Amino acid sequence: MRVRINAACRLLTETDHSVTGIAGEVGFYDQSHFSRTFTRLMGLSPLKYRKRHIPETS
Repeated sequence: MRVRINAACRLLTETDHSVTGIAGEVGFYDQSHFSRTFTRLMGLSPLKYRKRHIPETS
């Protein structure tokens, strides 16, 4: 499970794929299960993780 979530972290920060798309890419067939699992393991929702880990451009 941790390997999938780590892959999702990379995709969230290195791509502009949707959360639903990333969920499928890392092997989750249900986006809400992915979001719950991601939040439980990372302490942030996938979207909040993306916003915190992508540098803002000016």
